[in-house]
Amino acid sequence: VAEHGKAYLKATDFDTTMKLLINNAGIIEEGAVCVNCKKIRDIVKQLKQESFTITKLDNERTAIEFGNTKLMIDSKDVNEYPIIKDLTNVEKISIKKDEFLNAIKSVSHAIAKETHETLNLVFLHLKNNKLYTMATDKHRLALAEVAIEDTKNEEKIIVIKDTSVKKIEDYLEGKEFKGLEIIVLEDGEEHAKLRIAEDELIVKKAKRICPQYEVLFDEVGDKTLKVNREEFLQALKYAFISV
Repeated sequence: VAEHGKAYLKATDFDTTMKLLINNAGIIEEGAVCVNCKKIRDIVKQLKQESFTITKLDNERTAIEFGNTKLMIDSKDVNEYPIIKDLTNVEKISIKKDEFLNAIKSVSHAIAKETHETLNLVFLHLKNNKLYTMATDKHRLALAEVAIEDTKNEEKIIVIKDTSVKKIEDYLEGKEFKGLEIIVLEDGEEHAKLRIAEDELIVKKAKRICPQYEVLFDEVGDKTLKVNREEFLQALKYAFISV
């Protein structure tokens, strides 16, 4: 999509929708094309040129030109691309990117691996100027927290599917942000949005009840052991030999 002097790449699987700014794009004429993501990715990955041109011929054909070569690929009517309504009048919460990513990664290992719709989730719990992330597969429960600012102290729970969590992790880990450290989290009725500068990730919220994890962590035992991580892993390595 080329609009307002800038170019964006939009993609969706209906659970997660991305709108990513394409830097240094030379826009000849503003407009939009709708093509198969895998097809255009495979083509671009094979290119040896640093730049190429995308031209919409009509609703069914798009041309890709590089050097002396011109390719034609099938395209769809852009009006068929699903539109996610903008979130309006929602609370915006600012979170440091690295802290948010660590909070997600700290619990994602506890997401149920089987296709269990009530467990393959991550719960985001906004409460008392903190964001708690939580996941469980019934055998273990992982919890992390991040301090947040500029909130109205309004308690909120956002539930995200594991597939969307994986896409958020891949995006935050894989892209260079050049000093952009703040994520703005917006919570709407059916969707939640993560925004960094002009990039947007919109995820469909799952309608699930958050487990009462606070009760479990309120039960503090009197038997505590503090261990060195590397030494513990070394002991586990030899323990597995006898199992």
